[in-house]
Amino acid sequence: MKIEIVLNESGNAIGWDIIPETVEDDLTVATMRDLTFFGMDDTAIKYDGMRMVDKNIGKELGNIERLCFKQKKSTRAVEENSKG
Repeated sequence: MKIEIVLNESGNAIGWDIIPETVEDDLTVATMRDLTFFGMDDTAIKYDGMRMVDKNIGKELGNIERLCFKQKKSTRAVEENSKG
């Protein structure tokens, strides 16, 4: 899967495109679209932070593990507690 930053005529970033490269990517992109498009109120997808590989280093290139997006009503604490 590839992600490309979309620029406006002035060269400013205004969004991104996610480009699937496999059938599995197609399914992932479809799920992301459904979560984003159909989410409302507490089920709306919201930015849920950036996770670092090493929390002591901070937000530096090479230390970003992932960007997280979740439904507003869903929290990591609830998920982690349900895992047992």
